[in-house]
Amino acid sequence: MAAEAAVLWKQGWHLSAEGIAALKQENNISTIDDIVKKALDEDLRSIGEKFLPEDISRGGSSELIGPCVLQVTKVRNVSAPKANEESGHAPRMLKVQMTDGHTTCIGLEVAQVQQLSLSTPPGTKVKLTGSIPISNGFLMLEGSNVKVLGGQVEKLFSRWDIQRRLAHHSRANVKVEGGAPPFVPFGQRVSSGAVATKDIRYKKSLPKKEATTEEADEFSEQRKAVIAEVSKAKEGTKTFGGTGSLPANAAVSEKKWGGAQDRR
Repeated sequence: MAAEAAVLWKQGWHLSAEGIAALKQENNISTIDDIVKKALDEDLRSIGEKFLPEDISRGGSSELIGPCVLQVTKVRNVSAPKANEESGHAPRMLKVQMTDGHTTCIGLEVAQVQQLSLSTPPGTKVKLTGSIPISNGFLMLEGSNVKVLGGQVEKLFSRWDIQRRLAHHSRANVKVEGGAPPFVPFGQRVSSGAVATKDIRYKKSLPKKEATTEEADEFSEQRKAVIAEVSKAKEGTKTFGGTGSLPANAAVSEKKWGGAQDRR
């Protein structure tokens, strides 16, 4: 067992003794090549031996010496918006999250690695070779120090594939369902479909013409009634201080102060 582990270690495979035993027992294999072939489709979190420094992502190391085989857990294109990572308006820069099964590290694509892409699923094994520089906790990846070995961890792949299909379905139906608008690169016109959807939502929020006409007629009748009442009231209004005369039946009494009548 120790001899097999030493050979695998030289090839970059850091597998635990328990992991090697499980691979051999479950598949009835004995050669190193058979172990490697089976390990490609297994999760390193269950068979891997701890290899990466714990502080590798916190700037505790300046380089990583290969060879070492790591497992991809996530790939992102950080040069494009998250909603449209496949955009080709800027040169891509992949951020690759990897693990030895115990410790996670992050690699940054400083020169294009042809075998890596956004379609690389979690569980894929990559082999880092030579001396990989580390800057601010990021491994500087390029074609000369990265080799994609492949492999497919069924549990990880299935979950990733479902999430990917759902995300694509959501983007395809965003106009119909009224969600957030799709990403439109600067300088391009918004498609007519998006404008039409906006117009439809706006028209739905407007009241119906019939209801508006009924309200207008009711308001007109109330206005006429108020005008009639005001006009009727004006007919019996008294005028003070003007040239008009008081009504004939109005009784006016005059009392003078300071006259003879007050000196009784």
